[in-house]
This record gives sequence, structure tokens and C-alpha cells, in this order.
Amino acid sequence: MLLSDTETPIHLAPAGQPRSVHELTDRLFSAYTVEDGAVHLAGCRLEDRPFLRMGDSSQARAGALITDESGRAVEDGFARLLGMDETVPWQPPPEMSPSQLAETVRHTTEAARHRWGVAGTLDAVFIWCKHAEGKLRFTIRDQSADLPFCGWTRTLQPPPFICPHSGKPSFHVAATDDGRIVAFESIGTCEETGRRVLADELVTCDATGLTVLADQTRICPVSNRPVLERALATCSMCRQRVSPKTIVKGRCLACRSTRPIAKDEPLLAPLLETHKGLQGWANWALSETAEVFILLAAGWWKRLLLVVDKESREVRYAAQGQRFPGGFSAINVSEIDADATR
Repeated sequence: MLLSDTETPIHLAPAGQPRSVHELTDRLFSAYTVEDGAVHLAGCRLEDRPFLRMGDSSQARAGALITDESGRAVEDGFARLLGMDETVPWQPPPEMSPSQLAETVRHTTEAARHRWGVAGTLDAVFIWCKHAEGKLRFTIRDQSADLPFCGWTRTLQPPPFICPHSGKPSFHVAATDDGRIVAFESIGTCEETGRRVLADELVTCDATGLTVLADQTRICPVSNRPVLERALATCSMCRQRVSPKTIVKGRCLACRSTRPIAKDEPLLAPLLETHKGLQGWANWALSETAEVFILLAAGWWKRLLLVVDKESREVRYAAQGQRFPGGFSAINVSEIDADATR
């Protein structure tokens, strides 16, 4: 149209753009694999949005300026992507009032005059492009997860599902055994129970190398590595349940790594006060794990082993043995105070 005229504006639309929700669903749905479930639309709205193509009718300047409804110029490449170079007649949406159309024309006119420095009449045509906005819903058993999408119907591409737990993008959607809908790549299987869970909920057992649920393991107090409960071994000396990798000839690394300490070591003071029978032992050695202190006292003929809880500072286990050779036999904690020959 000529902006100086009062004739009905020309309205066009890209010839090849999808115009219905049905034309979009195949493109969207086919992008996803949903294990034991399905994907469907949870709502989709199509909206006609106007662009204005304006040219210099006097031919003083070549080409055309395309702007959106706010008057912002559109790049030529973007206009081609939306199909504005091949158009067909179009009926504009009834909700666009003449005053709204006139405002769009005014914005674009100002932009065109500024760009070209043209004071004369300009030719203008409306081009209506369809924009889609909605949600995809992934349903697996009785659980569901939504994925929003939006874009121009001509160029709309299926967005990747973003795993709500790992943040991984994926077009393969699955569920854990407890029903959480996640990216397939975020799922791992516990080699002990067979349960499908999030991969980051699994740990590697230090003893067996199996990838298992953390709740199937215990942290070895010596190595600080997770170990399956069934794979733990008992140290023959301190009786702690530890990773078999920390045991050599029956004793864990902590028991094999004691260091001499003075009798005034702060750790010993409360023990000597509580158990008077300990005061006669002159030679002491210490080691520790994440859970206990291992104290070893030596006399001329006998040795005493104390395993002391780090938190409560109470004796968990006590044992006594001959100095040569070096085996230990468990004793009751009350026997610590017995008058024994050193």
C-alpha cells in the first residue's frame, strides 16, 4: 500500500509455513524416545505476528526494509528463514485493530526514512508469520514431566529434554525405578540390587569394583572408600570391619602403622584417669582410623590393645597378648584394671 492512501492494506504470509498444531506434532514427537511411556502436547497456541516490508516507491533506493511490529529491523537472512521471500495472500487475525496496524506502520516508516533518507511515499506490505508456544508432556507410568517450547512454526525445532537432576540435555527420556523422569544418560543400574537409579547415586565398591547404591555400602574407616557390607573383612587385631584391600596378613593398615607416643599424650590422660590399671604401662604406641584410636601398650612380657571410640572416647574393644609372639585375645573392659604382671 501507499502510506498516503486509504486503501485496504496488503496482507501476505510465507507460503510454506505450518499453519496448524497438527503440522507441528509429527516434527516434535518424532525427535524423542520415551522408554515405557509417551510424549504428547500439554497445550499449544499459534499466534500470527506481523512484520512490515517497506520499499521506496520512487525507486530512489533499491531493496526493502523489513521490521517487526515494534519497528526493529529484521536481518535479510532471518527473513529468508521465515519464508518472507515467497508469500501468498493472507487474512490477518481479527484481534489486530486498525489502530495497531497503523502504529506498526508508523514505527517502520520512521526507521525506513532514517535508513534511506527518503521523504516521499513508501510502499508497505504486511507479512504475517506464525509463532508457536506450548508444552510437551512426557508420561511414564503414573508420572509426568513437562517441557516448554516456543518458536516460529517454519523453523521450530524440538528442544532437548533437560534432566531435572543432572542438567543433561537429551532426546531419550526414561524413568528410574522410583518414578523420577530423567534423561536416559543420567540413569545407572546398581550391580548389587539391579535397581535403576540416578547414576550419581551409585558408587564403586573398593573391594569388588561393582557399581552399587551408596546405601548398600559402608565407608571403610581405614581407606575412607565405600565397600559393600558383604565384602567387608574383619581386622584380626582391632576387630574393625574394613576393606579387604587394607588388610595384610590379617591386620589392617592402621594396626600396622602405630607410632610411639609419650605417656603424657593428651588422648591418654582421661583413659589413665578412668582406668587406673593403665598407669603401670610405660610404653605406648598410637594409630587411628576415621572412627577409632588404636592404642598399643607394651610391657616386658605382655601387650595391651585398646580400641577407643573417637566420639565418645570410650573403649570399644580391649585385648591382651604375649609380647613374643604377638597374638591377642579379647578381654572384658573391666579387666583393664586388673593387676597384671607386665
